[in-house]
Amino acid sequence: MRKRHRPNWKELNTKIKNLQSKFVNNMRFESAYSKRVTKVSDSNAVSVITGDGAMTGVQNLKVSQLAKTAYMTGGKLTLKDNVTADTKLNALTKLSDLGIKGSDGSTVAGITTGDDTTLKIKNGDTSVELNITKDTTISDVLSKLKEAGLNANFDTTQQRFYISAKDSGDAGNFSITATGTGADDLPTISKGRIL
Repeated sequence: MRKRHRPNWKELNTKIKNLQSKFVNNMRFESAYSKRVTKVSDSNAVSVITGDGAMTGVQNLKVSQLAKTAYMTGGKLTLKDNVTADTKLNALTKLSDLGIKGSDGSTVAGITTGDDTTLKIKNGDTSVELNITKDTTISDVLSKLKEAGLNANFDTTQQRFYISAKDSGDAGNFSITATGTGADDLPTISKGRIL
């Protein structure tokens, strides 16, 4: 005698309900039929977001060069009268101790005497200036660089400035120049160092 197979109506009903809730219910919306998928061969170079109104098709994009961030590594700094090789510069070191001339801060008949040297920092649309005096420190220079929107630090081990833009490409171009009578004491960026 053969056993009759009875369907498991409860299990079948659960499967139909799952099919309906996961797929069939969504089929009533237009968005279920207008999906676009975007694929790129190198997601490190480019990302593409597809909207509902995107055309169907294959597009090609050739990346010839990735944008880089502008940076500058300053030359090694030493004290003007470096009596020992172990003397390390730090954020509180005065530029005048490096032999950089600036205003001595004294006045004669209301006019500041001494050399008048200004460090001009331009980063995109931002420009800041630092009037160098006898008391201007490495920390003052770092503060002005950061005020201009740059990443900047002074490495006390390597004894040099490291400066970089926060943005890449043309938006991240920056320039640092010195003007005034003491400008020759501040080599420009084109010489590969800031101070």
